[in-house]
Amino acid sequence: MFLLVLSSNPVEAAMLVPDRLKFKQLLELTQLLASCGITNQVKPIKQGKQICEWIKRNENIYFVYIFYSELLTWCESHIKMLPNTFIKFLCTRDFLWKEADKCRTPNELIKTAIFRYVKEYAEMTSYESNSELPIDMAISEYKRYLEYKEKQYKAKRGNNGYKQ
Repeated sequence: MFLLVLSSNPVEAAMLVPDRLKFKQLLELTQLLASCGITNQVKPIKQGKQICEWIKRNENIYFVYIFYSELLTWCESHIKMLPNTFIKFLCTRDFLWKEADKCRTPNELIKTAIFRYVKEYAEMTSYESNSELPIDMAISEYKRYLEYKEKQYKAKRGNNGYKQ
């Protein structure tokens, strides 16, 4: 489970998630929110405990709400979702708002992020997976990580995007 943080601004961060990953990011974030106890729309997962702890902090929950809302809006406009799936996402957004609304001073900008990656990437970075990094470092690392994942994707699919 990942929370791709590509900007400290949640609207920009959501838009910087590659289009082909936006729905996956929305789904993974929904699963993380279930693990945090924020929603009951999907089953909780065991992975991502550090990200869940990060999400639940008051200084981060508003960012997550805006980020989630932007991903949901994009997905609603660009992909065909089953009605039940869309309703689960809407309910999750409502539950998330209830948590975000409890913050005394809503702040969209975040100061840190959890950098998480697949084990094969370990030799490409000096940080351990699940490290909490200052936001500028986390953004830089996630951008490098996405470049790595994009190369893997192209190698698997070929440069034209089709399976070889």
